[in-house]
Amino acid sequence: MSRFKSLLSLYYFLKGRINFILEIENIARTFENFNNAILYFAGIRDKVKLKFRSGLIIDSNKENKGLAYVLYELYKSVPLKDAKENCEYCWRVDWQNKILILPNGLRFYLYSVDPLIFSETFIHDVHFVGFDLKDKIVVDVGAFVGDTALYYANLGAIVYAYEPHPINFYYLKKNIELNPHLNDKIKLFNEAVGKDEEIEVNVGENISGTFSIYSSVKGKTLRIKSISLRKILEENNLNNPYLLKADCKGCEYYIIEDDAISRFEKVKIEYTSFNKPKVDYIINRLKNKGFKKFRVYKHNWGIYHLLDHGTIYAEK
Repeated sequence: MSRFKSLLSLYYFLKGRINFILEIENIARTFENFNNAILYFAGIRDKVKLKFRSGLIIDSNKENKGLAYVLYELYKSVPLKDAKENCEYCWRVDWQNKILILPNGLRFYLYSVDPLIFSETFIHDVHFVGFDLKDKIVVDVGAFVGDTALYYANLGAIVYAYEPHPINFYYLKKNIELNPHLNDKIKLFNEAVGKDEEIEVNVGENISGTFSIYSSVKGKTLRIKSISLRKILEENNLNNPYLLKADCKGCEYYIIEDDAISRFEKVKIEYTSFNKPKVDYIINRLKNKGFKKFRVYKHNWGIYHLLDHGTIYAEK
């Protein structure tokens, strides 16, 4: 037993050292003044002028350290430039106003950016269902801060975006306002999707891309409105909905049992089997609703089994 504990301690020690070395290497690849960057991210220095190797320079301090870290994480996948520069495939940063500008012109407040989720949407393009979505109806369940709503609206779709988390919804509205040319293409609803009822939820104090109606996260308890898929289509007079995108960490169980799902041409459901339905169960239910073509895939580089977490894309 003592030998096992020693080996376990050695494992965690080496794992920590390897992660530390990799992080140092990443910082060195990202910043010209990597020595100062290391001291800054380690908490030894409170203020530093971070110089990205792509040319972006930002004045960082203790208060905006989280935003600097967001840019550091994004830089692992895309080049970052100042908003005043022209660069066809670069992501540009308006540091003064704390705004991120994508190559397609979409703008987001940096405070709302989750590097992992934005990488899924705009780098790995996991939500792509076609180039021409002109006037097609998309119901976005779990709209987060508007990344997918703006993604689809920018391709021409009319989006009905549902997001229950109050902080996420605040930034969802702010990001839509930041893109006025798409305002009339996106309808916003601060509601959960599942059953027609009120539900009690626990929410954290900070922005979250993993809000769940089954969450056990400690925080403020709220009662929020929940609406069924059937009622969404009825209340908005949606006779020919095109795409249902659902990322709601648990509500997929109610969605696949709702007969209204059969009215969509395509569905994209992010599933988590730790909640209720398993992958094969979801697919079988969708088959019963008339869907015939399926893709099951991982939508990010997270370390998890495909049977536990991933995305199901289905067409009729």
